[in-house]
Amino acid sequence: MDARILRRRLTALWRRFRRPLAALLAFIGVLAALSVVRPAPPPTVSAIVAVRDLPSGTRLQSGDLTVIQIPADYLAPGAMGDPGEAEGLTLSAPLAAGEVLTRTRLAAAAVSHERGTYAVPLRLDDAGVAALLAPGMLIDIVRDARGGAEIIADGVRVITVPRRSTTPSFGDSGQGESGSLVLVAADRTTAIRLAAAGTTGDLAAILR
Repeated sequence: MDARILRRRLTALWRRFRRPLAALLAFIGVLAALSVVRPAPPPTVSAIVAVRDLPSGTRLQSGDLTVIQIPADYLAPGAMGDPGEAEGLTLSAPLAAGEVLTRTRLAAAAVSHERGTYAVPLRLDDAGVAALLAPGMLIDIVRDARGGAEIIADGVRVITVPRRSTTPSFGDSGQGESGSLVLVAADRTTAIRLAAAGTTGDLAAILR
């Protein structure tokens, strides 16, 4: 092919496509500039959230929580990131599905008993009932006596419930396991009565 003919054809092609080519090159330049000035993604941290709606008073189990990654700037004060740290603790307020668990949503691990009262350890016959208790709750203590059940303590306050390594079920006697042990506050007379009753076992709690 003659060089002059080839040159004319190339010139015609350039004139025909120079505007689309210029626009394409400009677009590529904009993309390159954006990639340079685009900020790096923010650092993330671990947070634990509820996998479903959890009501107040729920004693947290491993299946109630999951771990997600969220930007550190959005992490609420007191947010928890280790499910093992929260397992066995009790919610003091409802927690919605997907909501980050914070320490303010947890009941105190123990409450102090008032001046003039005594801390009395009790071992409930049903560890499943003990699993429902949380510090600060008022309960009645019932003893299964020969003549029938009788209330031996009316409205004593739970100080703490020792944490169990496994979740008890209703009907599980829990004898010898820390999960059925409950510490309550009582006046002197009631404390003596509870201590004496605790030696015979067969104690139950009624939640108020």
